[in-house]
Amino acid sequence: MLKNELENRLQERLKDEIDDPKKASSLAAKLIEAVTDRLVLLVAPELDYIGFEVRSLQEYSAARALISGPDADIIPRLEALAQHPSWRNTWLLAAAGVFALHPHLRSDLVNALRTVDALDRTTMTLLPGAQLALSLLDEDLARQHPRHQNLLVQHAAELITQSAASPITVANVLVQAASRHDQANAHLERAAKNAVSSRGVRLMNGFQILARWAKTPGQLGSASQQLLEAAVRRMNPEERAAARLFSVEKPWVRIPGLAAYRPVRIGHKSLADFIDLDRKSPEASRFITYFRRQDVYQLDIDGFTVHYVEPNNPFDVPLLEHDDAVRQVEQAIVNAIEAQQETGWHVAVILTGLLEQVLPREAPQPRVLGII
Repeated sequence: MLKNELENRLQERLKDEIDDPKKASSLAAKLIEAVTDRLVLLVAPELDYIGFEVRSLQEYSAARALISGPDADIIPRLEALAQHPSWRNTWLLAAAGVFALHPHLRSDLVNALRTVDALDRTTMTLLPGAQLALSLLDEDLARQHPRHQNLLVQHAAELITQSAASPITVANVLVQAASRHDQANAHLERAAKNAVSSRGVRLMNGFQILARWAKTPGQLGSASQQLLEAAVRRMNPEERAAARLFSVEKPWVRIPGLAAYRPVRIGHKSLADFIDLDRKSPEASRFITYFRRQDVYQLDIDGFTVHYVEPNNPFDVPLLEHDDAVRQVEQAIVNAIEAQQETGWHVAVILTGLLEQVLPREAPQPRVLGII
């Protein structure tokens, strides 16, 4: 169907329901935007044409199925799917359905995200529940429900000290949530204080978020600026050297009191040097070969060796066919992340991104009670 034809049909249909033609046209445009840019139920297979996006329709249908049937089955289904990235879009659609159609289950849904983050060491590292909480905030799903909004803010704020692959997204979504509720703003101020009280990798991760907040107007921005300045004054020399890496790796991050520097490479390793894997396993050996191709540069900063991974290198990770190999590689990466000190914070960020974006896709698809 031609896009103009769809717009005209929609406008004519709305004019039957709305007396004001201008309002009908405006609403038609908003609906077109919603189904093409947000829900992505309609796409443009050819220029100026509109068609159905089958994948999105499948996700929408699956989401409706997830929240159908007995109430006692709904939250367990969503909890089972929450840690699987391939189900993310379906999960978010189902969560919206819970908020709209099952208001008595809202609290159970929010609490289930906490449960997911405590399942094992991998979920405690990746915090998939907190990431979904952040996505729900980004969708503004709970804005009209302050109690649940604040609970989501509290949970998503745990990402501040995590080695997030997209710290800018975390910072922006949380600061937007803080602007909508005073209590949410207070939660984030407390989370910011906890972040700068951390040490090692967690402190470096917190700096990425607070430096972004320090640029924003309002109470949270002022508090973040003051906390950053105080944290820099308390830093030991090794932490200060590690934080100066931001002036190269994160050019949008300007830490008050830390001068920029010109990096001096004094050597290099590979990611394989940070991963302890059983080389007897053929699949694990392929991963070792892959990790060996990823350079980790050693930089001399203030007399300390700080590790840095070139962010533009493509990560074409080999597929894993067996569950045992998935678990082995997964645990080896988690061990490596946990072993990093402040001077290895960038290695921790890269490894977290690999764990988050690649390994979970190899997980077996869950069987959902009453559906699959």
